[in-house]
Amino acid sequence: MFRLTGTPPSTAGDTELAIRNFSTFTFLCFVVQPPNTFSFGSGLSGASVHAVIDQDTPACPQGGNGFFEPFTVDFTWTATGPLASIRNITASGCGTFKQQQLNTDATNPAGASGTVSMFSSDPISATDASLNSSDHHIQIEGTKPQSCSLST
Repeated sequence: MFRLTGTPPSTAGDTELAIRNFSTFTFLCFVVQPPNTFSFGSGLSGASVHAVIDQDTPACPQGGNGFFEPFTVDFTWTATGPLASIRNITASGCGTFKQQQLNTDATNPAGASGTVSMFSSDPISATDASLNSSDHHIQIEGTKPQSCSLST
């Protein structure tokens, strides 16, 4: 959440699908949007993705994906536990400038299986996968003085 002084708060968020294949040095990242689906079970108990990825699928904010042939992803994760989570709250300020950050990160070991047509039509499975979730909120109030050394 981000709010300039005197304006309503704004939020930003997306669901990202990262494709990594270390044997072919492939790393792609996409923002999953309808009609593609990415669903999560409560408490990171499981997840599934069903997506058709093509040149119109947006890249993740951190960079582009270059050229690739369209492909499909049909994958399911089933948590094996235990769930681990970390919650961190930090607050700082300079005069009337205040900054607070709340981070919640969770991970759950999982098994995974499915297909990624870019690599093969044969099913892929793994027992050493994981389900991960990150939720980060930053609240800023006031204007940071030039003499303030805090990073924003």
